[in-house]
Amino acid sequence: MSIPSTQQLARNFAADVRLKVWRVEAGQSGPVVFTGARKALFDDLMARFAEHEAARAQVISELKTKAAVLKRARWAHGQLRALYGLDRLPARTPLKARVSDGFRLDGCRVERVIFESRPQLFVTANLYFPEHFTNRLPAVLHVCGHAANGKAAYQDTSVGLARRGMAVLAIDPAGQGERDEYVDRATGKRTVARACRAHGAAGDPMYLTGSNFGHYRLWDCMRALDYLQSRPELDPTRIGVTGRSGGGWESLWLAALDRRVSAVNSNCYLTTLRRRVEARHEDAEPDPEQDPFGILARGLDLADVILACLPHCAVSVGATIFDFFPIDGALACYREAKGLFKIAGATERLAIEVADAGHANTPAMQRQCFSWLSRWLRSDDRSTPALLRAPERVPDAQTFCTPTGIVLSSLGGTSTSQLHAERARELALARKARPLTMRQLTAALRRLLRLEEIGGALEVKRGASTRLAQSTVSRIAFDGERNLELGGQLWEPAQRASSSRKPAVLYLAEKAADYAPLKNLDCKKFAAAGNLVLDFDPRGMEAADDVWLDFVPLLETNLNSDAFLLGKPLLGLRVADVLRAVDVLCARPDVDARKIRVYGEGYGALLALFAGAIDPRITAVTERRGLWSYASLCFHREYAWPVSVMLPSALVHFDLPELRLALKREKKVKLLCIDPLDHLKKPL
Repeated sequence: MSIPSTQQLARNFAADVRLKVWRVEAGQSGPVVFTGARKALFDDLMARFAEHEAARAQVISELKTKAAVLKRARWAHGQLRALYGLDRLPARTPLKARVSDGFRLDGCRVERVIFESRPQLFVTANLYFPEHFTNRLPAVLHVCGHAANGKAAYQDTSVGLARRGMAVLAIDPAGQGERDEYVDRATGKRTVARACRAHGAAGDPMYLTGSNFGHYRLWDCMRALDYLQSRPELDPTRIGVTGRSGGGWESLWLAALDRRVSAVNSNCYLTTLRRRVEARHEDAEPDPEQDPFGILARGLDLADVILACLPHCAVSVGATIFDFFPIDGALACYREAKGLFKIAGATERLAIEVADAGHANTPAMQRQCFSWLSRWLRSDDRSTPALLRAPERVPDAQTFCTPTGIVLSSLGGTSTSQLHAERARELALARKARPLTMRQLTAALRRLLRLEEIGGALEVKRGASTRLAQSTVSRIAFDGERNLELGGQLWEPAQRASSSRKPAVLYLAEKAADYAPLKNLDCKKFAAAGNLVLDFDPRGMEAADDVWLDFVPLLETNLNSDAFLLGKPLLGLRVADVLRAVDVLCARPDVDARKIRVYGEGYGALLALFAGAIDPRITAVTERRGLWSYASLCFHREYAWPVSVMLPSALVHFDLPELRLALKREKKVKLLCIDPLDHLKKPL
């Protein structure tokens, strides 16, 4: 495909979101519960989580000295920055801050602030000051959770901290409040109601370039610290951060990654990764910023985020008993970190507040936030009469820094997804300048898919058979990776030549095969033409429908996110299954191993393409109604493909048309693309 210009990308992202072709029809909903093949895949992923957890626990148990603990903290700090691409920081471009008068509340005054964390990427914020002060103030960055109205939803905490003698900068995260990216610029109308879904829509394609939505959000926070340090009223050496839920994620990670943070209060986020994914069904919406690819493969867990705060930052965490961030995981993280802080001689620099509540900011957690940040940021902890009164609130519109309450309609500028589109464009130009050979592409694809040798004897179990007019259909099963049972339907032509070997077709449907063989017309036609056909179901490919929220298939998305944390793309797991199915075909004495063809439809087309690029035994690949280009998912705000089609870092090495061209030219594989689809699943 042609590489769009910067101007074309700007037009793409200024266009209205075409909801009718993007969203799934209303009415598809239900509980997020894994059954059948999805349950088997989920159980295997959970076993992998437990293995990582046990291996990491052994490493932690060997930390016996202060020097060893601090070495682990430094290592974790570097690893965590690398996960979000912040090991090499972007350029610190001019902030170009704009400050205007705001409003007053009982005990504080508020300014409206806009700065640019990157050129034309506007960050809107409210800066709270105590009503009266003389000396330079400590400062707190307040990052909010997944409230659609952003900073306006968390005024109580900002006011409470300001009344205690601290300046508070409350910012709108990307995708929320005035920084909603899924709006029609002309009207300012929001098109994605829930912040989680907006984060997923903007953030999921970022995996393709090896990036993450959290990279942009955390860099916004780092530039917010730059802004706080630029204010003459504030003490640049006394900076804290606080947040709850999504803000709990952002505040804790920022404290671990930026050593300018002296104290953090993070609420309703901490738990172990294993417990988080086991309970993900209770909060099933996508949040790519909280799922950095390969964190477990690096030997990390969320207790390491606390540990990375040593020795520069004092850490307070809040947890609730009935949160969907499981409390037992939070307590396990805290106990581990507490033991390591004790070895490091920093016991007093870690605290926890546990509340008998759900996912909420309780009064006890609020008090802990105020007292902890006061303790570590202020030289005294004197109260004021204003503390005795409940904080006031102002209407959301009064907190706005822009005339319309939406940056894109008021100021224009860019968005995180548009910046990422530029990154995808840069990668496309670099690939065009230095295209890879097929050998290089195959090596890169194997690395990206994280393929492993399965090994072991291949045992095929044959089930019940059904005899049709021109073929016999049998259910078969065999072991894949880690003894996970795979299966499908084997179609054998009815008329056999005694000595001739038949060509074979491996059939990969959009979802699992319909086990009523009379309905499977494609396989019936292939078998009638003299082919032995294996209608194959890679792991987790379930015949049952998914559970949809707008454009998000929750079951598939959750399984993919779990695999991403492990550093094992779901695509890679399924391609490994396809290669195992090729083993099954080649092991049959009645199959001509020189004529193995793979036919894939929809999602299965991508599996067919990747398998054909890797396995020299595959001589022909047919893709029908498959995704034509990965880059197209980055070049538009809206797209209709799930995150499970996305291979992390693929666009660093290739786009799908480039892989097809190299496959055709250099590997001499017969390649047929029928009705390829664009980013919206519309015919090209």
